[in-house]
Amino acid sequence: MAENRLPARERVEPVTLIYGRDREIAHWVGRELHEFFTDCTAIGFAKDGKIIGGVVYHNYRPPSIEMSIATIDPRWCTRKVLEQCFTYPFIQLGVKRITTLVDATNQPVRAFNERIGFVHEATLRDALHDGDAALFRMLPEECKWIVARKKHGQRFIESAESA
Repeated sequence: MAENRLPARERVEPVTLIYGRDREIAHWVGRELHEFFTDCTAIGFAKDGKIIGGVVYHNYRPPSIEMSIATIDPRWCTRKVLEQCFTYPFIQLGVKRITTLVDATNQPVRAFNERIGFVHEATLRDALHDGDAALFRMLPEECKWIVARKKHGQRFIESAESA
């Protein structure tokens, strides 16, 4: 008997972005990653009103910033969400570099970072409590998620038409 089901993309509930609740989102992400974030900005991801993930921007030292992501639902990752995750640092802050650290043995997260455009730069020995860290970077010209942009010198800026 054949099941009458919608295609997968139509069954997935939309992800809602959460802004302005930095402390709450940073605490949630920190719990998942076993980290503590202070002085940071965060964007949360929610489904049905429940937080399912977030991105925390921390250690902002112009022209660079660190980014940490945690989620409990693999379907958080949509184009819209990724566009927002990278628009904030590259367009709003104007950074020239995003850095992220990952447990060097965590192959799924390393592969995810590379799929979304991060480049592995180095492995830092004993940089984490339980071992080595893989250091990844993304530069504005490498970011495929910022769709509303124009190149202006070496920096990308949001076009006025799309604002």
